[in-house]
Amino acid sequence: MSNFESKDDWNPQDVTLPSGIPRQEKRSQKPNARWTPPKFSVSEILVNCEAAPDDHPFLLPLGLSRTHGHVYHGDPIAGIECDGCFMDLICDTQKQPVNIFIAAPTAEGSFGWLYLPGAPLAGCFTLVGQRTPKLVIVADYLSGLAIHEATGYGVAVSHYNENLESVCRSLRILYPSAELVLAAGVRRQKDKRAVREILAETSSELGVPVAALETSPTFHQLRLEKGIAAVRASVLNARIYEPEPEVVVASSEDDAGDEHVDQRSATAWSMPVHPAGLIAGICAHIARHTALPFHSICAVALWALATHFVALFSIAPILALISLTRRCGKSITIDAFHRFAWRPELTSDITPATLFRLCAKKVTMFLDEADQYLRRAGNQLVVVLNAGHSRIAPKVMRVIGGREQSFTAFGFKCIAAIDLPPTVMDRAIVITLVRKLVTEKVESYTPSENDDVVALRAQIEAFTFDYWDKMKAAKPHTPNLSNDRAAQNWVPLLVVASSAGSAWVKNAAEAAVALTPSDDEVPSVVEEFIRDLATVFRRSGAPYISSLNIVSALNADPAMQWATYSNGGPLRIHDFSRLMKRLKLKSTQKQISKGKNIHVVYQADVADLFARYTNSHQS
Repeated sequence: MSNFESKDDWNPQDVTLPSGIPRQEKRSQKPNARWTPPKFSVSEILVNCEAAPDDHPFLLPLGLSRTHGHVYHGDPIAGIECDGCFMDLICDTQKQPVNIFIAAPTAEGSFGWLYLPGAPLAGCFTLVGQRTPKLVIVADYLSGLAIHEATGYGVAVSHYNENLESVCRSLRILYPSAELVLAAGVRRQKDKRAVREILAETSSELGVPVAALETSPTFHQLRLEKGIAAVRASVLNARIYEPEPEVVVASSEDDAGDEHVDQRSATAWSMPVHPAGLIAGICAHIARHTALPFHSICAVALWALATHFVALFSIAPILALISLTRRCGKSITIDAFHRFAWRPELTSDITPATLFRLCAKKVTMFLDEADQYLRRAGNQLVVVLNAGHSRIAPKVMRVIGGREQSFTAFGFKCIAAIDLPPTVMDRAIVITLVRKLVTEKVESYTPSENDDVVALRAQIEAFTFDYWDKMKAAKPHTPNLSNDRAAQNWVPLLVVASSAGSAWVKNAAEAAVALTPSDDEVPSVVEEFIRDLATVFRRSGAPYISSLNIVSALNADPAMQWATYSNGGPLRIHDFSRLMKRLKLKSTQKQISKGKNIHVVYQADVADLFARYTNSHQS
């Protein structure tokens, strides 16, 4: 069983423990235990593989032959059963196999490319056929098979357009005498100009000719439409591309904020992406650079993917990265995953006005060190954050130049802080970070022009394009959580998980249960007051208690926080009255002797409040 669907890594209450390990000891080690993704050995995988026949179920409908792929036999990958699926190798610049890709079945009955989670892709390639004096470099595998069949040339498959230049440079070093040809297509005509820019830059800089496609989007499609002769002619007519003059197109603020999937860039993956493999790949990257447990990693990865479908959701949950103290890795966590989000915008200081103007541009906000400026901005920034949780929430109104204007604050936001206001926490999926142990080593991440994050982002863009309509129709089952708002917060993440199969739906649902606090775990001051007031009445058993006696009982209980409520001092009678007023309650005057009245609170007046907000009173 793959570790991606094994509960032993992150749900200790339900696992079957090896003999000799006490359950209590095992449980105490697990709550914040760092999750390590499963490691696959390509050499071990190859031992159990066999050459793919021409009549393999993946190849036969495509009419492909002369392939050099394999049939995978082994454990599930990313929670997907892949036994018997078509696969091929991915090699590094030393021609050593470092990864594989599998044509794995998806939940919709089609197939998607599934890669080993965490294995390298940037700068790596799949070689179709043997090395020949002329080598062709292409972005998608099916086009590589078509070119090899049409020409007999060896073909290096880069798997995504942004990787073409890296592979081209690698082959120049590996085979200095080989004649190289670039042959890249696009899945959508809308991406054609952007892809041509990538090809032109690489072609002119390295002196590599380009095989152009004028009518068909890919060489595989050209083969299906016009036959292998057309593919061969296109490759033989390759020429050097010159960069086209840069055209700057003015865009309005509305254009900049277009939410639709058609805004994806030309780096998008050249083949269908398997959602399970994509999620697993993001999880593996986050695990390599942080010390988070699996539930937290799963939530962060799903949240990042959900931001790309913001136009489909009515709720945009905040992702709150909370720690008890400094140096728990909040900023490092943001660095590890923010590039996977839709149009990420990072800041370590912001005003309410700047926040709602940026939200109007449909970006994903990452607010680091938020407790510093939340304290300075007061309630105004909190109001904007709260308003951005729901699409139907009231808009932010401002008078600008004498005219009234409205701004929407709706959108996904990640906030890193030591503490956040209760109303913000209530609208958030909370990831609690702790300091890593000395023995827990994480890799630092330094972005480069073409790295594994670029590869994953390319897959994300293709996934967004391919699954837009499926996400729109998805209606996932929500697990039983402590309140309705918590359930709403998890809907976007569960929608994304539903595209990846039952294993990831289960992972997401269990993460939702594990990360959602019960109502009494993080009470606000008012909630804590209700709970403790109910405790005082339950202990007394009297039909009423005087206000002074209630205040004394609250201050006297060491398990409660009221002895230091008022600037380090005890709760005072006017503090008590203010809290009662917030609950729309008030004490009643009661005559205890002639000429002497006291203020009392009747249990009958607060019984409905206790029934609604405290479980202990109900029992």
